[in-house]
Amino acid sequence: MKRHSLTLSALVLTLGASVVAPAAAVFAHAGLDSSTPAANSVLETAPTDIVLDFDETVEVSLAQIEVYDGSGDAVTVGTPRRGADETIITAPLPTLGEGLYGVVWRTSSVDGHAVSGSFAFQVGTAGGLDPEAFLDSLGSTPEASSAVRWLHTTARWIAFVGLVLLIGAGMWAVWSGAALRLLTSTIRLTWTGWVLLWVGSVLTFVLHGAEAHAGGLGQAFDPHAWNDMLSTRTGVLIVLRMVLAVALGLLLSLGLHRSDRLWRISAVVAALMTLMTFSGAGHASSAEPALLWQLVDLVHLAGVLVWVGGLVVFGAAATEWYEGDESAPAIARFSRWSTVAVPVVAVTGVVTAREYSDGFSDVTATGWGRVLLVKVVLVAVLVGVGGVSRWMLRHHGAASIRRTVLAEAVAGILVLALVAGMVGESPRQPTPSRSYAGQLAAGGLIAAVSIGPGQVGSNEIHVVITPQGGSIEPVVSAEARISDVAAGRPASPVALVAEGPNHYSGSLTFPVSGDWLLEVIVDAGSGQAVLLSTTVTIP
Repeated sequence: MKRHSLTLSALVLTLGASVVAPAAAVFAHAGLDSSTPAANSVLETAPTDIVLDFDETVEVSLAQIEVYDGSGDAVTVGTPRRGADETIITAPLPTLGEGLYGVVWRTSSVDGHAVSGSFAFQVGTAGGLDPEAFLDSLGSTPEASSAVRWLHTTARWIAFVGLVLLIGAGMWAVWSGAALRLLTSTIRLTWTGWVLLWVGSVLTFVLHGAEAHAGGLGQAFDPHAWNDMLSTRTGVLIVLRMVLAVALGLLLSLGLHRSDRLWRISAVVAALMTLMTFSGAGHASSAEPALLWQLVDLVHLAGVLVWVGGLVVFGAAATEWYEGDESAPAIARFSRWSTVAVPVVAVTGVVTAREYSDGFSDVTATGWGRVLLVKVVLVAVLVGVGGVSRWMLRHHGAASIRRTVLAEAVAGILVLALVAGMVGESPRQPTPSRSYAGQLAAGGLIAAVSIGPGQVGSNEIHVVITPQGGSIEPVVSAEARISDVAAGRPASPVALVAEGPNHYSGSLTFPVSGDWLLEVIVDAGSGQAVLLSTTVTIP
């Protein structure tokens, strides 16, 4: 049995490539499904509210919505509030005059990741709509400082390392007999883990608030940001984690030598609840059904602690311990438990990664995927080290593998650092879009056409017509159609509805990306039908 322990140790970190990724970094962030007003829409009357509808639950307490007029001046917007359900955020608007407006928004998805975006709309039909140029003039949506983002990633890594040392190493200290649990190195590891878990959790709380508010380091010390965090799922779970860390510290102070039933039950319950604060605040919380994926994630994390915790404990043990009689049964126990943990972590890791990331067909297209490839390379090296360790164990005994086990443990901690960096990355590319705005002219007519958001799927079209000679007389009717000439697809009609004099709107669907021919047929009266056409590129 001993000879298998190092093979399994290598697998610990081989599957460490998926250890935390399903729990922390492989689910796409919330996306904006629709808005009111719609992107690039032309409205006859001014809206009274901004309504943002997302594809998953978002945190309203962290929402920021800013509106700018055509001159770039800020418009006073009311406090964002929850809409009809947990995926909708609304904010009241003052009375808006005619003109062009830009909306810049930012919030946080329920899994704790900041999301942001912008769009334009127009009130009244005077003038043309050029949303891309206008939004470019407003600048990009605000982002947290690089220092905040880097420190936030570091804080998550510290908290996870603390979890591995406190619960993982502590578990092996309790399970592996008095000779191991009374080692000075093991006691130090568990207390170090307790400190790291507490410090990492506190830093994660304050830095998450600063990043969500797109602030600098000063924002981390803002009580208002703390209060906003306490209104979020992620914030509540991090605070609960800090409370549970205190409870685990009290249990630890009673001594790892405790063997009574009440102590063990209390320690197991506190440890499981602590793990749930990680799963409940991660990407699993935004999957459906959430409870199922959180439980899968909990099992996944528990398997990780069995593996990496064991590696750290055995790697920190003195050479003398390996040479003693106590090492053989402890390593044998690690081998048996790893035999169970390996397939559990493998199955849960692959299943959740596959589910959340929608497959790995284009893994290099995202930052998450590129970091994943780096981890795979590192893990491949670790597999080689594990093979060397196995050979040494079989031919030279347990004492010969101490250094390689320690190297594996250190490498495992480095893998966790890569994982912490992936937390802010989405494994899915955002849906590409390119809004269209242009003026078409034919037969003396001018039609200002806007299409948004300009992506595969549903879009909104607005057509504002100026008759020949600038006449204010309304045209009789307008209709439109789209066709993909290159692919030989037949033209599809687009139903247009009159919104006001010479203003028509409708919805159209682009089934695939590419260049689409848009044709607008206007009945200007007196039997005169005018055909206006243009090419719309959908990325």
